[in-house]
Amino acid sequence: MNIGKMPITAHLSELRKRITVALISVLVLFIVAFNFSDRIFQLLMYPLRSELKLSLKSPYLFFIEKAANTVTKLVFLAPAEAFWMHMKIAFVTAIVVGSPVI
Repeated sequence: MNIGKMPITAHLSELRKRITVALISVLVLFIVAFNFSDRIFQLLMYPLRSELKLSLKSPYLFFIEKAANTVTKLVFLAPAEAFWMHMKIAFVTAIVVGSPVI
């Protein structure tokens, strides 16, 4: 079927189908990512827990763990802030991983 010759209702039904598929994929990936949000958070925190060093010998770039007293700590000021942080991490992960489907 030639896309240019489709009536407007056919275009709208195709759009509805594609939006539905995208939303379902994001929802499924959100549920999966929420289960792994603590691990993803630890991965995102890695640059705060380590230092990037340069060297003239191989390996040229490497990470060194910081001492325990110099590690930056995050503070949650509201009771639900940690929960919302995990929700945001899961949502952004779902969007990034689901971008080929979207």
